[in-house]
Amino acid sequence: MCSSDLTGLPVHIHGRFSISDDRSRIHGPGERGVQDHRPQEWNKFLFNQVIPTAWANLLWKISGAYPTENHFHLWPSNILDTQQLWGNLCPAVVEQISQNRVPVWYTDVGHVTLEDGLLASDTTMLKRKTAFREAKIPVIFVANYLLDQARRQVGSRNLEPRTLYECLQRMESLDHLSRQSRLVILEILLGEIPLTDLGALELFP
Repeated sequence: MCSSDLTGLPVHIHGRFSISDDRSRIHGPGERGVQDHRPQEWNKFLFNQVIPTAWANLLWKISGAYPTENHFHLWPSNILDTQQLWGNLCPAVVEQISQNRVPVWYTDVGHVTLEDGLLASDTTMLKRKTAFREAKIPVIFVANYLLDQARRQVGSRNLEPRTLYECLQRMESLDHLSRQSRLVILEILLGEIPLTDLGALELFP
């Protein structure tokens, strides 16, 4: 992109954009009185389809190279500006990742697909994060703007008593959990799951 165009995105974007004759800007939706809309449509195609695919592949490669690291800082920023070609990049990248089931959603048990994780805000209390990590629950803690986009995808699941209970049911043992983590998880589950269903989970200290 043109050096004067500051996108606020965490990565540099290089491509064969249609640019103005003086190379100072790319053709975009803000232009008025333009007879030939093909330059705008080309750039729109790049930002709506080509770049989201490339970005999803980038995140997949990085997640594979650094499997124990959180890379959400490299995801598209929260820019919702219809006057900018890159204003829809975050929803487009999330949709691309979701549709292709790319395992790039970081959790304490590794990177997972959106369907295999439980969505929660990154502002979740520390004691709960610690309990989920000890229990090896694949919780995806993300900023609220990413959380909103992820929740719109088919197959996404929120972290709530029922989905947490279902994850715990599939685990062979919970003997490794500390007393504090057991109490934290029980506090969450008791809000919705009947006490009679919790007996088999080995959660009671």
